[in-house]
Amino acid sequence: TGGCVARRDLNVGDVVVADQIFHFDARRKYEGGEVEHAPLTFRSDRRLLDKARQLIAYDPFIDYWRKNTRYREGAGENTAPIAMVGDIACLD
Repeated sequence: TGGCVARRDLNVGDVVVADQIFHFDARRKYEGGEVEHAPLTFRSDRRLLDKARQLIAYDPFIDYWRKNTRYREGAGENTAPIAMVGDIACLD
């Protein structure tokens, strides 16, 4: 299970390229009976991110992608999918 950090407006069909991934239940510390989460952080390759950002910024690609992708249900008329780079959080 995972999701983009601090984005509540994502829907099925949207694309998020991970800048970094926070794995929250990867390790747990027990102190005095309380569980303290110690997340692991994985950073994406800079070259991959640079290429993804270039592709997202390239208008002919985005126009083609949006024209050939289904519109999001329940998001209103003519609401094209979103493509972005962002942080992703996941659980075990």
